[in-house]
Amino acid sequence: CLCEVKFLNPHFNFLADFVRQWTSSVWFVQIIRVTFAVQAQNGAGLLDRLFKDILSEQDDEIELQPFVDLVAERMYVLDPHSREFLVSWIHALYTVPGVSFRSSLPQFLDGLLRIAQDPHRSIQRICDELLEGFLAEIQQAGRCDGTRVLPVLLKHASDTDHTRSRTLALTWLAAVLPLDPRSALVHAPAVIDVALPTLSTSHVDAVREVAVSINQRLRSIVAEAAPTGDHAPAADAEALDFGATVMALAQQLTVKSVTTRLAALRWILMLHRALPDKLYDHTQQITPVLLQSVFEPSDRVSRLALECVAEISSWPLPAPTAEQEALAHRAFADFVVAMLTMDDGQRRLVSRGAFVLCALGGFLGPATVSPMTVYSTVARCVHLD
Repeated sequence: CLCEVKFLNPHFNFLADFVRQWTSSVWFVQIIRVTFAVQAQNGAGLLDRLFKDILSEQDDEIELQPFVDLVAERMYVLDPHSREFLVSWIHALYTVPGVSFRSSLPQFLDGLLRIAQDPHRSIQRICDELLEGFLAEIQQAGRCDGTRVLPVLLKHASDTDHTRSRTLALTWLAAVLPLDPRSALVHAPAVIDVALPTLSTSHVDAVREVAVSINQRLRSIVAEAAPTGDHAPAADAEALDFGATVMALAQQLTVKSVTTRLAALRWILMLHRALPDKLYDHTQQITPVLLQSVFEPSDRVSRLALECVAEISSWPLPAPTAEQEALAHRAFADFVVAMLTMDDGQRRLVSRGAFVLCALGGFLGPATVSPMTVYSTVARCVHLD
């Protein structure tokens, strides 16, 4: 207790690591079980508390970063004693006034989420308190290093084998996406791959609600990145890998879940309205999965897919140029050709062709592509075929 921080500081990390190894080693546990149980346990506990007391009283003199580096390196241990020791130390530092882990969080967030999966309730409780506190601090600051944090969260959010850490990662993901819009755009395809399946696969209502929140927030970020004459976008739309995003949505349209497919179709509608010039560069990727969705047994999926086809068949923004109108009409013609030449197309057209054409005529309307254009385009394609 008489030791001052200025003498302890150069050796602080070494001593802390020594205590961790001592209190968690197998032979120390055996000593506790055989003899000296009370003395050894009390001595290690006293030394541990002593370090924490010194640190809490002299937080402005202890060098935090070397300790963070040490903790981040040790956090992948499996031994529960070591895990509890590490998270208790992070908790002790976190409660010291004036100490902020926000800049160092990406270093040990992955390890902390791994430890949060530990079956011991005491370890889970400390991890939950830390993660909740760190998230509140980030939200209060209004910013997040998404470049480093989002890959960690996405890795755990996609790990369906570890429910607890996955739920924590999803909760974090919903909270931090709006704090770094550019990083959210960069990682949009991976976020879609995580969020949309969770809308239908999770058996926990709270997890589904988080997935809904993630999906809605990411869609808002992408929509707000579209350039308009009224305001500057919140983030640069060029940060969005549009091709990878379309591929992620196309993949989600092949799953069995109606909820997931409806969410993917709503994404396509939003992309067409917000960034039509980019979407028309990828209609060949979208057309096959839209066509499959049009002939789905589910009327909800079929109608929304037809609405997508109708919207893509017309330029969504006012006063389109001749070139823009040509792009939209070409997309519609490509869809009709694909419909006529698809596998088992004759049977499908006989069973649902009238419904498809009538619904398309209703969705399109005279302001975009008239019903007569629908039928004349089909007639030309049939004649050419």
